[in-house]
Amino acid sequence: MSEDVLYRDDVLVVEPHGIEHIKEAERHGTVTGQFNVWFAANMHLTTIVLGALGITLGLGFWGAALSCALGNLLGTLGNSACAAMGPRLGMPQLPMSRSAFGYRGNYVPAFLAWLGYIGWVTVDNTLGSQTSQQLFGTPYVPTALVLGAATIAITIYGYNLVHAWERWLTRASLVVFAVLTVFALLHGAGPAAAPTKVGGQYWMAFLLEFTIMFSYTVSWAPYAADYARYLPSDTPIQRPFWYSFWGMFLSTTWTNALGALLGSLAVAGGVLPAMRMVTGSAAVVIYAVLVLGSISSNTLNMYSGGMGGLTWGLPLRRSGAAFLVGAIGVVLSILFGGPRFIKFFQGFLFMLVYWVTPWIAIIAIDFYVFHRQGLAYPDAREFYRPDGVFGSVRWVGLAAFAIGVAVSVPFMATDWYTGPLGKALGGADFSYIVSFVVAGAIYLAAGRPVGSLAAVPAQDD
Repeated sequence: MSEDVLYRDDVLVVEPHGIEHIKEAERHGTVTGQFNVWFAANMHLTTIVLGALGITLGLGFWGAALSCALGNLLGTLGNSACAAMGPRLGMPQLPMSRSAFGYRGNYVPAFLAWLGYIGWVTVDNTLGSQTSQQLFGTPYVPTALVLGAATIAITIYGYNLVHAWERWLTRASLVVFAVLTVFALLHGAGPAAAPTKVGGQYWMAFLLEFTIMFSYTVSWAPYAADYARYLPSDTPIQRPFWYSFWGMFLSTTWTNALGALLGSLAVAGGVLPAMRMVTGSAAVVIYAVLVLGSISSNTLNMYSGGMGGLTWGLPLRRSGAAFLVGAIGVVLSILFGGPRFIKFFQGFLFMLVYWVTPWIAIIAIDFYVFHRQGLAYPDAREFYRPDGVFGSVRWVGLAAFAIGVAVSVPFMATDWYTGPLGKALGGADFSYIVSFVVAGAIYLAAGRPVGSLAAVPAQDD
């Protein structure tokens, strides 16, 4: 590689970049990679367990599958709207929102995202380790440490190896999950396929499952542009949008439905024993791919976690920042890997959606409305200047964000906290809708474009 082109297609070269703007000479890859990233990252035990949760809630198979599909549809639209920003701006997702919040004001969403990345490392390492434990009979703690170390190794190499890993896992997952689906369909649904709740209780459970899956899919949005930022800047914006959309929507909906079908069998121990029951000796291969799937998902958590840390000022290089996120998450997966896990997981998902939805509303308006799909942003270097045109703090963005979250608090309804309006609505949680609408409306009314009309992709440092 020449001095001018530091990073192109080589997979086993450590990525030299952190959160800085990517030069046009280093842009590479194809939009099919967007499908692979978001497909492979969701073909694992987490999404299966979330689909089976609908059975536990009493929805029956069709209620669980439909509520999950609707939640995935809405959440995936938010993720894809963010992924489409990557090629045009050529930078990770979180530094982009400096335009709306200011350089230091953006520390708020960046730090919240960083905590979310750590939470997801915890979740995926826990589920992957539990699967591996059942497959190989290994002790939980050493398994969690080995899986965490393998994921960290991939993450340290960076963008190209992450994409290569997700591409391989997409192919393997398509084959293995197709086999699992055939076995499950041949076996048929179990006694829990019919709903056990009716009337208002049924619709409350339906809304809860919808919210959980929406929370899951939309929580990927702070990652989304990270894996599209090396694509050429002239990539039509609809192409990364739709490739990422179908990758995520198909994978989450497929695995949710499988989880609901397996959950309907009401096998003691949950979906993993149910897989063994319907597939017999083939379960060994399926379990192995599920373990690899947890690594696939966690590479994104650690990689983007490093980006989040750098965005709020963590004084490390990209690899060190990613390692820190991975190490903390692995330790937490050991602490929360027991019977407390499901309760922790559900509460964690709700905490994510409470801040992600107002953030998406603000940055979507900033990118698509105020700055004409990213074409009207100033020079890309302004995103990296604490005293640049975006300023240290953009109070209009922070105020819209804070007010959106604040007015949604009375609508919250979780095991951790239920507001007065959440109680009045019988435990239905509409807070994320309220925060999205209020934050977006305030920013649309009070915000404005910033800087000149110079096109960002034309600026190479």
